[in-house]
Amino acid sequence: MAGGSSLPLRRRHRALLVVLVVLFILALVAGILYRNGQESQLHNQTNTDTSAGHPCGSFPSENSTGIGAVTLDGERVGVSDGTIPLDIRNNGYISFKCLGTSEFLVCQQRQSQLPDCDKSWGDFSTEISHISDDAESLIYRQNAYLFARGDFSHTIIVGVSLSNDNSTSSRYLLQGVYAAQEEYNRTHLNKLRVLVANFGDTIDTATQTMQQIVRVISADRNASNSIVGIVNIPFIATAEADQSQSFHAALEQLATLNIPIVSPNGMSGSQSEQILASTMFHIGVPAWREGSADAIFARQYLSTSNVVVYTDTRDSYSDNLAASFLAKMQPGLSLSTCSQQLLNQQVHCVNYTVGDANTLTTSVANAMGFNPGLIYFAGNAVDARTLMTALMVNPQFQQNQGIRILGSDALYQGQFTQQEYERMAFSAFAFPDEWPIQGQLQSPFVDEYGLDFQGWPPYLTYGFVRPNSTATLAYDATKVFTQSIEIASNSEQNPNITANTVFSVVRQNGFQGFSGYIYFDTQGNPINKALVFLIIGNAGSDVGKANMQGMVLGCFLSPVQERSCPQY
Repeated sequence: MAGGSSLPLRRRHRALLVVLVVLFILALVAGILYRNGQESQLHNQTNTDTSAGHPCGSFPSENSTGIGAVTLDGERVGVSDGTIPLDIRNNGYISFKCLGTSEFLVCQQRQSQLPDCDKSWGDFSTEISHISDDAESLIYRQNAYLFARGDFSHTIIVGVSLSNDNSTSSRYLLQGVYAAQEEYNRTHLNKLRVLVANFGDTIDTATQTMQQIVRVISADRNASNSIVGIVNIPFIATAEADQSQSFHAALEQLATLNIPIVSPNGMSGSQSEQILASTMFHIGVPAWREGSADAIFARQYLSTSNVVVYTDTRDSYSDNLAASFLAKMQPGLSLSTCSQQLLNQQVHCVNYTVGDANTLTTSVANAMGFNPGLIYFAGNAVDARTLMTALMVNPQFQQNQGIRILGSDALYQGQFTQQEYERMAFSAFAFPDEWPIQGQLQSPFVDEYGLDFQGWPPYLTYGFVRPNSTATLAYDATKVFTQSIEIASNSEQNPNITANTVFSVVRQNGFQGFSGYIYFDTQGNPINKALVFLIIGNAGSDVGKANMQGMVLGCFLSPVQERSCPQY
């Protein structure tokens, strides 16, 4: 009897198993269709974001913590912890960054639902597999992982301008920040979260974001008090910022919060920077020192028989660069006497207006009239590119292959054609080979950068994985904070690490950066920090390659390791 009943029972088991398998398959298919529907919906949404053409659609507005974004002047600007995508590249596929940020938002709302954060982590990983240099997604993936495990102790804010001419530089900057974040989180029990603040591309969008940063920090101090500093404030060294009362008001509010700010760049001397003078530090050399160093390099390595200096005396950065270059190149010569353009002068000045392409293009005939062996461009990379384009079609410039364009570190961070690069030289705050060239072991940062970004980008002169100046200085700026946190953590007198704690450590200590030894003076400038000089090769195997010259000015290592450094 028992044997007779076992066959139907087994059949019922098989039938039940088949039903369960069918139900599982249907559920799986439904899940895939739902997910595809989600992606399609995200791809087609444009109701909230006026920047048409990208797949992200709507996004959260500012919440009680200050995190959120708005659309202003066609730009998505604001502060994101990973719940709002700020840098969207429409490469013809569904943006998994959009899905990741959406799921991270759900994760934060549910808090105890870890699978949402894990899904977010996975989508950021998929986005990175499509765009391997997307440091924003890498930062958000770190943040999602830390949030899901309640694991972060400290927070920094990084300011970028993810639009137009600034987007490439800002992406490099985020890469440097991420490299330092990943390194710190991999090697320390306390973890670091990074907030990304997009300032957009106008002074109005920058003011909006600056005001929001103040609200984010104020809200944080009433909650976890985890924000210990800011890396980079876009627009702060521009004429637009100096002329904007609203931007100044936002900076004044930030100054009252007494939070340390580390800029990857050198001080320009702008009025806006002066508002934050008591809390702002600079990794780069200030303009009035860099111009002097550029003149020393020009004398030793370049033709200085006739020198033309391009300057905009109304722009603090250009003015300070040019004035210090002139003072070192020809003692007693000032910008006013240089501009008189006397034919018996060794150095001549040509005035232009920052951001005005016409003043640069029409100036070429005047500049070439002095038969220059060297043109010193005191300005930014965008204007330098305009000038180079005009020079490259000038017959006299074409025929005299010996004429070099010399510029500051700002030109190293620009984008030029190979033919343009071959006529250029510039000072640099950082170069990937500066350690081995000076007889030191290569820093692990170079290899770690390569691992982080998988050989991207495969174009321009960096066809292999090497950090450029922007990424390196952002890495060093972030390392100032992580090293300060480490110093404070090792001090029994500072059990609670706050912005005030970190500020004191930054003010009182020196830091070994990849770009050189960093010790700040009372104005927040690095004291006699290393400067290197690059010439782009134009012959043989050196064509298009940046060659670091043997002369290094300033200190690369700490005073204990390098007791005597060439001054500038």
